[in-house]
Amino acid sequence: MVLVGLDLMCGKMPDPNRKTIFKIVRPKKQIEIQSLRDLMKFRPTLCDCAGFFKCSEDTISRIIQKEESLTFWDFRERYFGSSRMQLRQKAFQMAMSGDRTMMIFMLKNFCGMKDNPDFDLEPQQCEVEFIDD
Repeated sequence: MVLVGLDLMCGKMPDPNRKTIFKIVRPKKQIEIQSLRDLMKFRPTLCDCAGFFKCSEDTISRIIQKEESLTFWDFRERYFGSSRMQLRQKAFQMAMSGDRTMMIFMLKNFCGMKDNPDFDLEPQQCEVEFIDD
């Protein structure tokens, strides 16, 4: 941490008759945007990112806004997309290689199948109209 006199921060020469007020200034946190992009593979929350980089949530948001012109949530969704596709590919490969549990999961979630389909077991009456030619 650095002590900086407020008079000096404003570009003024300090007045010898006045007490100078000192403010504690932390050095700016250097976070590479690529490191943030890589972290998005795990779909972290803003709080998770701040904890990982040991900084405030505002710092993470400011860096993303400055570098990408996005909110944290838009940034996360943009860079999580590749992980989402990789997970789908892996699930498909597992199902196709014979993993029965994964096959059932894929059929239910990607093909819309159900354990208990809604069949109407009662016979329905149909009206048939014959047309003479």
